[in-house]
Order: sequence, then structure tokens, then C-alpha cells
Amino acid sequence: MDSRLIRFRLMGVLLAFLLLGLWAGEACAWWNEEWGARAKITIDTTTSGADIHAGADEVPVLVRLHSGNLDFSRIKEDGSDIRFVAADDKAMLKHHIELIDITDEMALIWVRAPKITAASKADFFWMYYDNRKAPRAEDPKGTYDKNYVTVFHFSETEGMPKDSTGYGNNASAFSGSLGLPAMVGKGVTLGGGADKIVIQSNPSLDISGGFTFSAWVRANTAQADAYLLYREEGDKAITVGIDKTRLYCRLKSGKEDTLMTPVANSEITLGQWHHVAVSSQHQGKLVLYIDGKDIYSIDLSPTLPNLSGEIVIGNDSKGGHGFAGDLDELTISNTARAKPWVQALFSSQSPKPTLLSYGASEAPKGGGMLEVFGYLIIVFKNTTISGWSIIAITLVILGFCVVLFIDKINTIRNIIRANDKFMPLIEESEDYYGFEKQSGEYPSSPVYRIYKQGCRVLNDRMRTIQGKKVLTPKVMSVFRNELEKGALREGQKLNNGLILLTIGITGGPFLGLLGTVWGVMNTFAAMAQVGEANIMAIAPGIASALACTLTGLILAIPALFGYNYLTTKIKDIMADVYLFTDEFAINVEANYTEDAHKYDFIEERRTA
Repeated sequence: MDSRLIRFRLMGVLLAFLLLGLWAGEACAWWNEEWGARAKITIDTTTSGADIHAGADEVPVLVRLHSGNLDFSRIKEDGSDIRFVAADDKAMLKHHIELIDITDEMALIWVRAPKITAASKADFFWMYYDNRKAPRAEDPKGTYDKNYVTVFHFSETEGMPKDSTGYGNNASAFSGSLGLPAMVGKGVTLGGGADKIVIQSNPSLDISGGFTFSAWVRANTAQADAYLLYREEGDKAITVGIDKTRLYCRLKSGKEDTLMTPVANSEITLGQWHHVAVSSQHQGKLVLYIDGKDIYSIDLSPTLPNLSGEIVIGNDSKGGHGFAGDLDELTISNTARAKPWVQALFSSQSPKPTLLSYGASEAPKGGGMLEVFGYLIIVFKNTTISGWSIIAITLVILGFCVVLFIDKINTIRNIIRANDKFMPLIEESEDYYGFEKQSGEYPSSPVYRIYKQGCRVLNDRMRTIQGKKVLTPKVMSVFRNELEKGALREGQKLNNGLILLTIGITGGPFLGLLGTVWGVMNTFAAMAQVGEANIMAIAPGIASALACTLTGLILAIPALFGYNYLTTKIKDIMADVYLFTDEFAINVEANYTEDAHKYDFIEERRTA
């Protein structure tokens, strides 16, 4: 196994730990730790739910809360701590509260759902709550898209009905009764006669390119051609009405150009709430809906009339077609809404809502590694700059230690592999010195390098007497010294850099202690500044102290284990080196010093 493969494997291990950390962070995903609870709200468009067979985006759905799906003791009295977050646990969803009653434990909240997928239970969003410090974050105007030009909740108890869209198309005239219980919270009651709601003309109310009208309607008696929606200009008009008990829509584009949808199959039950809707597209289809079902559609031969007059709800301009009954959740759009949209409105607002299902309350999840990661995120988020400086120094040293450890492990493995190849070969030879020419090359082996160094000494100082190579005792001493020096140098090479690990072992805890003391000092300074020991004053300093202590131990503990492991391996290698130097010296001495005294005698005579 070469060094590159080893590096790749080590990188793979590090990457696995990184992915584990990311997975843990994702598994612990919690939009904001200041919120103590959340519940999952699933959008069900299957046959067991709303039974919607096409998708729709950004539909304002009604979230009905009661004691069965929310613990009202854990929310603020005005519900301002309630937040809605998309499935990714990042994007906040626009919402506003129509009604909240802590005593009776009920709430009605409108949420702009991000996506509704056909025939699926995969879509969901989160409802977060339980944060007493949370500010109000409602956005009524943002709850509805730009095509909504009028939305009346009729939640007022006096005055004029208010438009919840950003266009501000509030009622300019109103006669009727407000504040009575209705389909969704409170509604409006019209008594026929001259009762009506008037919306003044506004450029945003241009519906010549298409329109959708929807409302909850309860007719208590048969109607004498009562108008739910009426707008006219000259000989052109749009009318949505109820004749006796049948819903209809009439378009008048000229004196003789009139389209009236058939009234067959459009019956509504007296005394009961029904969701009625009319959707029309310019030079397209006009569709009537009752309770989310398309009961009739027709291709438009005339175009939609271009009208700029006032819009009248519950009557005509002159007061001759008054509606006697109740209205709630009346909306007007300047576009033709598709069937899935109308179905989503009905199924989320109906008395037995089928679009949304509510999960059990959840607390921030933890346990094992997941809990550790979650707490670490909180601690590091509250760490001060002074703490981060200590942590940065510690992590830099840790990085160098990791690089050193990887390099040493790679070196030691190569050494062991090379020694395992070279040692058996030379041990099989009776003459170590005579084995030099057939030994091969093992550059990674310290034993081989010492062997080659010893052979160089022998080659330089070996003498031949009477055809036999011999060594004098002085040369043998030099030879032993060279072997010992070679062994010491190899030991130095193997131990080179280990001082960095010892610095990590001894310096890590002291760096952590420095950060801890610094953090405690900051804590007391913050307490003195605010004049009291509240959690917000002491948390950053304590978090810094804990984070510094932790990183100091994260440096020291691996450095200690790594140092002990490396020194043990180095001792084993050096034991083999010293054993080989002794065997090499003994082998040479046994084979080449027998006649050395003769060589010394000849040399003395030559010198004389």
C-alpha cells in the first residue's frame, strides 16, 4: 500500500466524521433554539385527505388550532410567538392570526403554504411556539399573493369590513351586522332589502383578464334572485347570484350579449354553509364550484367585460337584489384560479378540514452524539471573540499535530514494510559483508541504511593479507562506532517532530485554562456592568470558558494518544535497529578479525 493510498484512506475517515457531524446537525435541525416546541403540519392531498389531483403553489390555508392539537398554556396570550417554517426548517412562511382565544383554547391562523403536491402526503411545514420573548411577526399582506385583490375575513365587530391584502380595498359603505359566529370565526349577516357591502373602484380591481370570486354562504330562505357579487358599467355587468336555491353567474358584454350559466345542479341547502366559487378566464372557461366541486363549466364566447365601477357585495347598486343570509371569508382575485386552488381553499376551511393534519408536539431532540452536536452549536454561538482567539490557536496546533501524526504513521508503515523484506534476506546469509552486492535496494529501511553505511566503512578500511580480508581491532572499533552513530541518527529521524505532540499534550490544557480564566473574567465583568447576575449577562463568558476548555482537551487527548502510539512503534523499530547493529558487528568480527595480528605486525615493520 503506497503513501497516496494511505492518505486517501485517512482523508476518507476525516470526511466520514465531517459527514457525521453534518448529519447530526441536520437530524437535530431546529429552526431557532429560542422556541421550545414545534408541531408538524402535513398537507394531505390523497384520497384519504383533500383528494386533490393537481398541484398548486402558495395557497393561503387555514390552520385551526384547539386543545386537541396545541397546548395553549405554552403560547403567549396573543399568539405572537407562533411561527410557521417550511419543511427545510429555514424559510419562514407568511401568516397572520384571525382569531385566538386562550381561555376557550382555539385559534384561526392563515398561512401561505409553500407547495401543495397532487395525491401526496410528502409536503409539510412546521409550527413553532413556546417563546415568551418572541415579538409579533404577523404579515397579513404577505399571506396572500399579488392576484388577491380583496380578502374579507369579517372578523371586525364594528365599523367597516377590512381588506387583508396589500391593496387596501376596504369597504366604503356597509349595512348589515358584524361579529356574529360564522364558518371561520366571525362573519357578516345581510338582511336583504338595502343591506350590502360596497368596494370603491380601484385600478387593482381590474378583472377584465380573469377573476375568481369565492365565499362561504349560508342562505336561510329561498332567494329572490339575490346578488352575491355585482359590478356594472353602462350595458356591461358581471353578476354572481342565487336564484331561489341555485347558484348562477351572468356576464353582460352589451345590450344583447348575455351569458348566464344554467342553474341546474347548482342547488345549495338552506340553513347550511356552502363554499361557492366562480372562476373565469378572458376568452377561456367559466367554472362554477360548490364545496370544492366543479358543477358546471362553459367556454366563453363573449369576452369578459372591462369594468371600472364599484363592486357591490350582497346586492346591486340600487338595492333591488338583496341577499338574506350570512357570508364569510369572501375573496376576489384578478385571475382565474384552477380547480386545485379552489379545492385547497374549501378543504382547509371546511368544518371537517381534510387538507391539513397535525402532528404531536416536539421538543428539541437530543440523545447521544446528536445531543452533543446540538449543545456544541449553542455553546459556540455564544463564544466571545477572546474565546475564539484561544480556540483558533488551539485548532492551529491541532491541525499541525494531525498532519504530523499522519506523516509519521505513513513513515512507520513504510519502514516496517521495508524492514520485513530486508531482514529475512540478510539473516539467511552467513556473511553479512559478503551479502552487500546481492542485497538489493530498500531505501525506506533504517536497518538497510545502517547496513550500507557499515559496508562503506568495511570497503574503505578492509585489508587483504595472503588473499584473505581482515580487520584490525582499531578498524573494528571504528566500524562499531559507525554502526552506533547510524543507529542514533535513525532514532533522531524517527523522533523528529514529536516535540509538537508533546506541546499539544502539555500546552493544550494550559491554553484551555487560559481561555477558561479569560471567560470567567468576562463573565464577572458583564455582571458588574449590568448590575445583576442574569443569564444573558453570564452566558457568553461561561460559553467561552467551556468552549476553550473543550478545545484544549480536544488538542491534548488525541496528542497524548498519538504520542504514545508513535513512541511505542518507534521503540519497536529502534529495538530491531540496535539488534541488527550488534549482530552485524558480531558477524563481521567473527569472519574478519582472526588473522588481524599478522596485519598489525606487517604494518609496524613497514612504518619502522
